[in-house]
Amino acid sequence: MGSYNLDPRSTSLNCEQGVFIEEPTVATQLEAIFDQESSGERAWAVTLEHGKLRWSDGKHTYDDSPEASGGQKFQAWLAKVLRLDSQL
Repeated sequence: MGSYNLDPRSTSLNCEQGVFIEEPTVATQLEAIFDQESSGERAWAVTLEHGKLRWSDGKHTYDDSPEASGGQKFQAWLAKVLRLDSQL
């Protein structure tokens, strides 16, 4: 489990952390929670196809960031154009 999509600094810095669970009951419960929280009903699968990002919930695929407002899309575009990722 990583935080790449939650923290853009992960592009430049490898700041991932992990947890190793030896208790089978706890590991099984955590796996069930992770499966539920990362399902298409709660999370987007983002892929790169022909140089463009695509979002999928397992049922539908989108060429543009679903559920993002115009302002959020503008901020993402501006950060890309100004190359602000090194400042994060």
